[in-house]
Formats: sequence, structure tokens, C-alpha cells
Amino acid sequence: MGLVKLYNGPKPTVCKCGNWRMHFNNNSTQWIIWCAEVSCNRIAVNGSLVQLHEKGNAEIFVVPLCSFHEQETNVLDIGDAIPINTIILDCAKCKTH
Repeated sequence: MGLVKLYNGPKPTVCKCGNWRMHFNNNSTQWIIWCAEVSCNRIAVNGSLVQLHEKGNAEIFVVPLCSFHEQETNVLDIGDAIPINTIILDCAKCKTH
């Protein structure tokens, strides 16, 4: 069970993928179509910035969420979805437009 909370700070610079959803797709070994929140059956349209729900972890990650869960203020259970770190800003997998 993976617990995350939405990141509510200054937005990091997006790499050359162009947006966070593409960043997730280009760097993940998972192909996620549905919202990563385990109880949701909506299509994941956004790559949402999250932090792991652990004390002391300030890293920012990306997970695919639907528009509804991208607005959630409570902790989200993303189950087996593996968040992608936003630090991979100049990774070789990122594709230019």
C-alpha cells in the first residue's frame, strides 16, 4: 500500500517531456491508464505532483491521477503504483516535441 499526499509547494521545472503525465509515461515501467487511487475507476488524465506520506520525506514525485483526485486534500492510497521522481529533469528517456 502506497500512501501519498498532493504536493502543495512551488512547482518544479518540467523537463523536456512537456508535462508531468508525459514525464511519468516516459520514465515509468508501469503503463497506468486508470487513476492511481485504488478505489477510483476514472481515467488518469493528469500527472500529479505528490509526496510520500512519511515524515521527513520532502521529495516530489509524479503519479497519474484523475481530475477529481488531483484536487484531493486527504492522503491517497495509490496501491502498487510506483511514483516517478521529478528530479529526472534531463533524463535520456524524455522526448522532445
